Amino acid sequence: MKLEEALEEIRKRPGASIRELWPELLRDAWQDGLLDVQKLLEDIDLADLASHAIYFDSKRFDTAFTILDPDFGSISEQRLATFRKQVKKTMSVAKFDLIEKVNSIAVDRGLSILDFLIEARASANLASQLQKNATKQGLYEPISAAYIWEKTGSKPALLSHKATKLQVRFRSDGKVLLDKKAESSLTKSADILALSKVGNAITAYLASHKYARVGGGHQMNQRSDAAKYLSYAGTASGKGNEIPGLLELCESLSGTTISPKTFSWEPCLILDGDFFVGAQEVIKNDPDYPELASSSFFIGDSESFVELLLNAK
Repeated sequence: MKLEEALEEIRKRPGASIRELWPELLRDAWQDGLLDVQKLLEDIDLADLASHAIYFDSKRFDTAFTILDPDFGSISEQRLATFRKQVKKTMSVAKFDLIEKVNSIAVDRGLSILDFLIEARASANLASQLQKNATKQGLYEPISAAYIWEKTGSKPALLSHKATKLQVRFRSDGKVLLDKKAESSLTKSADILALSKVGNAITAYLASHKYARVGGGHQMNQRSDAAKYLSYAGTASGKGNEIPGLLELCESLSGTTISPKTFSWEPCLILDGDFFVGAQEVIKNDPDYPELASSSFFIGDSESFVELLLNAK
């Protein structure tokens, strides 16, 4: 989801707090996903199924191909690979992936792909098993950033989006790394950039954003990742380590020239969802990062972060 699209969703619900928005937006995202997959299921025809079969099991069609072209057996593997790519391009990526899901479940249930396709078209419950997980469609960071934008009037940046061109991670010693792939020794990349101006001083907040509604192993890992981010990024900030390109991005966001003498940055955690209620205390007492106990970096939800920015003005 793009930031501007997220802002439109926020503005459809004027006056709602972020805590009220999350369940409604997630419900709508799941419903939209179901409608999309139902439409795509109806759009699958026999030609699409044939293309899928040829792509994944072209050997079954060798006899037919040989009848059409006696020299088929002499075709190189490279030309066959090119042919398979051309077959795949006869339909959209979304449709191809959906047919693969239909085929996988059909095989698991001992059904033909056509039989299961007919069943899935007739049942919303079956169709829902084929839709993409709405919580994994890049929804959380744009909604949080758009909420900050709407409430403060200051546009943030989504650092997790490639268009921003500032993918930043941190090492335990505070070293800043740009455009680095995920490694266990590094933090997750920063998600949201928001600016705060007090007098002539401008602070760039680099936030790691998480959303979790209920507890579980994955959510516990998210909280651990958040603590790690705040620890490593906090070390970088405390050492005064510069982030290449950050000042220029902040100038683009603010529309003004910023003096390096009045500019600083610091990390923070924006943690939304019921699971993260009380997360501040847990993170500050994380035995793996004892330095966080005395840290003053912000830890809270989107609502609290908006209050932080507004009160700083």
